[in-house]
Amino acid sequence: MKKYFFFLLPFILLLFILLGELSTLKAQPQYYTVSVCRLCYTSQENGYGRCAVCRKTVSSRSKKAKICVDCWVKKGGLWNIECWFDKENTAGGDYARLCGDCAAKNECIVCNKKLNSGDISNEDGRQVVEKYTIKVTVPGKKEEFWKYWNSATAAYQKQNYEEALNYFKKCDEIIPDGPACQIGMCLRALERYDEAIKYFDIAIKDDPTFSDSYYNKGLAMAALGKMAEAEPLLKKAIDLNTQESYAYLLFALLRETNYKDFDQAIKYYEKGFELSPSTSKFRGNLINLYQQAGKFDDALRHTNITCELLDNNIESLNTKAELLFNFSKWNEAVPVYQKIISMNPNNVHIAYYFLGLCQYQIKEFENARDNWEKTIELDENKNPETYSCLAVCEMKLNNPADAKKYCEETINRISRESSFIYYNLTCAYSLMNELDKGLVFLEKALKTGQVNIDYMESDADLTNVRTAKKYKELVDKYRNSNLINTNTTEKKREETKEQKKEVAVDQKMEAVVKEPGNILVNETFNNNKTDFGLNNYWKLNNGMLTCSYGKKSILHSTRISEEYKDCTIEVNARWDERAKNYGFGIQFGYKGDEYYTFSISPDGHYKLSHWDGAEWNSLIPWTKTDLIKNGFNNLKVSCLGKNIYAYLNNNLVVNTKIDSFSGGKVGLVCSGDLNASFDDFVIYKN
Repeated sequence: MKKYFFFLLPFILLLFILLGELSTLKAQPQYYTVSVCRLCYTSQENGYGRCAVCRKTVSSRSKKAKICVDCWVKKGGLWNIECWFDKENTAGGDYARLCGDCAAKNECIVCNKKLNSGDISNEDGRQVVEKYTIKVTVPGKKEEFWKYWNSATAAYQKQNYEEALNYFKKCDEIIPDGPACQIGMCLRALERYDEAIKYFDIAIKDDPTFSDSYYNKGLAMAALGKMAEAEPLLKKAIDLNTQESYAYLLFALLRETNYKDFDQAIKYYEKGFELSPSTSKFRGNLINLYQQAGKFDDALRHTNITCELLDNNIESLNTKAELLFNFSKWNEAVPVYQKIISMNPNNVHIAYYFLGLCQYQIKEFENARDNWEKTIELDENKNPETYSCLAVCEMKLNNPADAKKYCEETINRISRESSFIYYNLTCAYSLMNELDKGLVFLEKALKTGQVNIDYMESDADLTNVRTAKKYKELVDKYRNSNLINTNTTEKKREETKEQKKEVAVDQKMEAVVKEPGNILVNETFNNNKTDFGLNNYWKLNNGMLTCSYGKKSILHSTRISEEYKDCTIEVNARWDERAKNYGFGIQFGYKGDEYYTFSISPDGHYKLSHWDGAEWNSLIPWTKTDLIKNGFNNLKVSCLGKNIYAYLNNNLVVNTKIDSFSGGKVGLVCSGDLNASFDDFVIYKN
């Protein structure tokens, strides 16, 4: 017995080894093959093709490249019709091949997992389920399918969406539900969003791992204003490793605008730009977020990219100069402002003004004076801020007579409360040792609540005025009051943002706002004589136009039929029931499905947005302001050529240029998440 056992032992061991091998093979992933285009096929036929892994020479007799099921699905499965090498259509091509060394590894060409020897791919390496194989391998059907497919993709690339839709539907007759995502994309491009969503749902059910279906459905939902539904779809596409940069950018925009989740917004903006470095769209949003977070280096990095992408045009350089100024990078800001001035020397009084501020900070007082004098020369409105700066500067240059002249000019031109102006006058009179006058303007400055007393106590320009008895009384009085804003830390930056808004007003636009031209529309909503569209949401109510709760997360709008250009639109608006994160306001520039909105929210924010027919673009993101009050707020948008100015309770909050703007219909907007009332809708001719 022992004799026979030892005789059989090698065979028993061999059997265990084989069973182990079979078990291992069974546990290993199955695989598919991938395709190459006609050009690569020709190269392989001639014996100088490329290995799919190492690029060594292969021929059409070399072994086929293998890709595991998971990677194959991520690469697009049945619809992965691009050449492995050159991204060309693979009709009439061949399979990707491997050199001997790479083939011997028996690995997935993407993730390097070990594979078994059972090829479950069909002749084209694009099998998803059995029904597709049966359909495509019916004699004549494969050729017919690819003919329609190629025609469809060519038409889609040329933006002939109706034609592409017809061809994709012919493909659908051969492989039912196969091109569902592509049909949905055509319908979305044709703005037939509800139909598109149905096809995206079919595509998702058919292949839950295909990121494009989620991405495109998310875009369709966003186009319908259903942002709450769009967000998880975009996130799903991202989780499936979509390479669509816009999925990341739009998701970031939703996190920023809808949820004020700035950290997540930054994360996804960065990923989107990593996938598409040449994209300038939304980069301004990211720059603003980095500025708010105090991350100068990151903000500057994206600002420099924007300048490069836009060939250092004035708009991009303005963004860079503003960033440097806001972070007190005075020396770096000077050459940027000088560059802006050199590009358009006759229409840049704002650049001269801020160049002067930078030069003052680095103690180049003569240069600062020269640039502020140039500001006054070019600025038809002769803003008092500039004169107040000159008053202090002349004292730095020991020119008291000129300083006194500029103080008087400043006082004569003051038309509103401004801590910036009052503080500068205090400094100038202190340097002149005219303490009584200095104390008058010091109290005015303190009353605004925008002066940092801790900084003021150490300001060398106030050395003289601090010797006065009344100075201590004023400081004690206002330090203990609730009026003082202790967040401001630098004298010359205390009203930087407010100063920019005030000084940046184009003089012609300022005249338009103060003295409007012919009244084109004057709607009091007593009888809707201008024929605003009314429906279940928009109704006339006690001499006002009201918008009551509509569909959640949808922006409802109503407008008049005529188009307007170079005009000022004004309305009084209030929220009646509060949903703090949602907006209401003015719609303008409406053409087709494209329009712009200037909105405010009950929680004290304003925003300028652009709907391009597919997604929202945040031109000015939600910005916190103290100008919004309970009750009616006056909203105003003035358009002059490409320049857009927006006012909130007669305070300029937006000054921007939109190169693509050409006017259009105007109206009102209101989120379906709140109730709002509008009154006294007026349009002036500019």
